[in-house]
Amino acid sequence: MYGYTEFPPLEADAMNEQILFTMLETHRCSISQNSNFLSEDNEKFKFIENNAVDLNSGIKMLTDGEVDLLALPGDLIVGEMENIISKDCEILGAKFPRRPNSVLVSNNKLYFQPKSAIIISDSELIRRQLIRVRPDISVKSPSEISNYYDIKTPNNPSEIPIWLEDLCEEGKIDGFVIPRTTYDTLNLKLRRHALLSQPQEMGDPYFLPSPFSDLLVFIARSRFPPSISKQICELEGNTNLWVQSRVLNALGSEMMKYLGIEVRHRQVPSLLKQSEDERDPIIGEACISADGEIQEDEVHIEIRMEIISFDGKRTLSIQRITPYSGYEFKLTSTIIDWKKMIDASTGKIQKDHPKDINSSAFLIIEE
Repeated sequence: MYGYTEFPPLEADAMNEQILFTMLETHRCSISQNSNFLSEDNEKFKFIENNAVDLNSGIKMLTDGEVDLLALPGDLIVGEMENIISKDCEILGAKFPRRPNSVLVSNNKLYFQPKSAIIISDSELIRRQLIRVRPDISVKSPSEISNYYDIKTPNNPSEIPIWLEDLCEEGKIDGFVIPRTTYDTLNLKLRRHALLSQPQEMGDPYFLPSPFSDLLVFIARSRFPPSISKQICELEGNTNLWVQSRVLNALGSEMMKYLGIEVRHRQVPSLLKQSEDERDPIIGEACISADGEIQEDEVHIEIRMEIISFDGKRTLSIQRITPYSGYEFKLTSTIIDWKKMIDASTGKIQKDHPKDINSSAFLIIEE
């Protein structure tokens, strides 16, 4: 019938009754710290204690009507879109990452680490970022340090930071890197040093986060009431989800562990100040319309991406700033340019003359 939207019975009940939700937490993303609708004074949402074990069990709870909403870290939906859609579910949106950066847990800052210091990280991207800044230190994964000292790694990933802190106190390692949200949930004794994506001073090191870092995503049954989804999702979070999903779809999920990416909403005054401080006219030009006027009232989207060689010596990066209106079309051209840059940098260098010596690629991703 024309004039109104007809919801299925479960969704119609959700508009009038409490929203039952569950969550799928990991040691890298704490949902309870990232969700303001978990507060007790919000009577609209009711938390179901029996947390989902994995994505499939969470989707089953949705399809069986046990819950109306599933909250989970964004990296768990990579490659699962067909599975979600086939179960008559949909991704509603996301919340903006509150603390996407990682922290170095150590007595010393990165620049003050001794030569040949041993730093542990389970992220391939962060290990490369660390040796880019300090090529004289040794950066290893938890499994590598376990084999080196012939000790057993904890089976539970949430226990690994505590195990690494014990190794620090024993003098076997000098520090380790974990997500900021993980550090906040544990009572660690050692100090933390933030690895920020925005350098405080010109020339300072920066650490772009991994894809979907601290991005909280919501899944519900199809035709979930939009009025309710607007209460829990955020515009900047939706932009992050939309941009990063399409970048990974274009590059392939196998590039996820090598890619650093940051997506932010930026205000024009902030961009103009950055352009002046860094003496970068390109940033300022991004705020000017085709008519030569500054677009003061429109939010802009900043996209930064990078890939680092296996030895940390070479970095390929791209930065794009575009008005929020029509940013989807701008992203398409950005992805095309980014793929061309990666292909040109990682491909074999053609000889100018048959007698030229063979040259390796400019950027070698895998050793």
